[in-house]
Amino acid sequence: MGKTIPLMGSKAKPPAFYVKEEDSRLFGENSGTFPRHHFLYPTWRKQAAAPLDIEFAGPDENNNNWWRKRENSNVFSIEWVRAGSFDFVQNKAHCHCEPGDVFFVRRNCDNHMTCRGGYSVKWTVALCGTLLEPLLDLLNLARIDRIRQVPEQKLRPCFEEIFRIMASSGADAREDASCAAYRILLLLSQCRGKTAEPDDFSRLLEEMEQRAHQKWTIPELARFFQLRPAKLYETFHAAFQMAPMQYLLHLRMRKARALLLDRTLAIKDVAKLCGYHDGLYFSQEFHRLHKMSPSLWRKRKRMEEIS
Repeated sequence: MGKTIPLMGSKAKPPAFYVKEEDSRLFGENSGTFPRHHFLYPTWRKQAAAPLDIEFAGPDENNNNWWRKRENSNVFSIEWVRAGSFDFVQNKAHCHCEPGDVFFVRRNCDNHMTCRGGYSVKWTVALCGTLLEPLLDLLNLARIDRIRQVPEQKLRPCFEEIFRIMASSGADAREDASCAAYRILLLLSQCRGKTAEPDDFSRLLEEMEQRAHQKWTIPELARFFQLRPAKLYETFHAAFQMAPMQYLLHLRMRKARALLLDRTLAIKDVAKLCGYHDGLYFSQEFHRLHKMSPSLWRKRKRMEEIS
């Protein structure tokens, strides 16, 4: 077991902490009752680990002001975003993960995780065993941080099967867990081949997010990504199942949701910071995506915080 040590001599709000386990260190800060881990641990955990095994699995609820940081991580986990969004940095590579995205907490890496825009949920499966690293190499998953938009109809049954096995005490549970762990890795390897982004494309996407408030046209985006307009459409549809301008709209709305949490900002100021000079048009676009006005969305988030 690791030793939990409060962070003294800092201005971090309690319960700030770090946990030291041999060469790995886990830092973090909770936010009220968050995070809420609904993890299941194997009934066979006192036995020696199988060549491919599941350490723990389950849903994980989070909100703002919560964060975790690992130095030289001793965990490998698959994190499937179900609601809200997460910022994830691993070995200085930044990923912003939306619902449908999968990100990987890798062993022997430094990483930092937090959620953006209020209440967020992810489903977690942590794997271990002597066969894990060779399998990750074989399946081309050893050095990947994120896979975008894994099809729910394929991934959800894998997670649900693992949750069911973890809650079981049957004689075959351990063997079933090994098989289920292999199946989810195989599926993610197959999805990676279809959805993984080239490094340059990922870098440009991050820059595009930082400049989402600017005025963009299709010709300007094509020049920015150094692609012909037709190829630009093809690339965005393959990666996100949406057109470039629709993706830009989602970036702006993501920023809007984050800004709306700051109640000192007027709606018209949020609109301008997101690239809308017409506050009414911004409200219409927000309502089209969220089925409510920005002011009502802000009010509901406030009520969630109070409750």
